[in-house]
Amino acid sequence: FLLCMLLFSACAALNPGKFWHVTDFHYDPTYWSGQLSCNADVENPSELGDYWCGSPWKLVTTSLEAMTRYSEDVDFLLWTGDTVAHISNDHLNLSINMDITRNLTNAIANAFPNNKVYATFGNHDYYPTNQFPTGNNLLYNLTADLW
Repeated sequence: FLLCMLLFSACAALNPGKFWHVTDFHYDPTYWSGQLSCNADVENPSELGDYWCGSPWKLVTTSLEAMTRYSEDVDFLLWTGDTVAHISNDHLNLSINMDITRNLTNAIANAFPNNKVYATFGNHDYYPTNQFPTGNNLLYNLTADLW
């Protein structure tokens, strides 16, 4: 107990730093064309998204812009995946998922060019959804080149 208290006191005296945690962008590249991520018929989708749908690109970019306005002076970003929208596997493939991941990777890098980003996948980022293999595979290799 005493050791924990000493460690806590020592850490509290240091500058604790700052970071951003981003997750669950669920970017839907079909938001304006096919609304493949929408759970209901959305007749008048907003430019910043709809409760029943994945995110349009405008929501992704304005979120990143707001983060930089609030505080771009962070030590790092923690990105915990779920970048791909809730779209049926019938309308996805490895190439589409990689394009979405690449677009988000570039957007985060452009918004925070001087910061390290520690990223991981979410369950929707692999194709097919929720089916991550335990061994080496193409998605892992392609993403490793990005990150």
